[in-house]
Amino acid sequence: MIYVLTHYLEDHFGIYKEDEIISPKTNKKVPVHRIIHMLEEKGKLQQVSHTIKAIQSLGRKGVITYLSKIIDQE
Repeated sequence: MIYVLTHYLEDHFGIYKEDEIISPKTNKKVPVHRIIHMLEEKGKLQQVSHTIKAIQSLGRKGVITYLSKIIDQE
């Protein structure tokens, strides 16, 4: 599932696993691959994958905003 989500982010949004997502709230920088592994450990990877597919119409900026909110929740 990690592989599928990583490639989906790359192919559809140009978001690579090495890219860092910056939380606007805490200014914390976290690489995308670390966010994905964290979600898998918590068992939320599939739920997040479905949400990203649901908000794909918001584009790259919408997905980055969503991922940055996940950082703030941790």
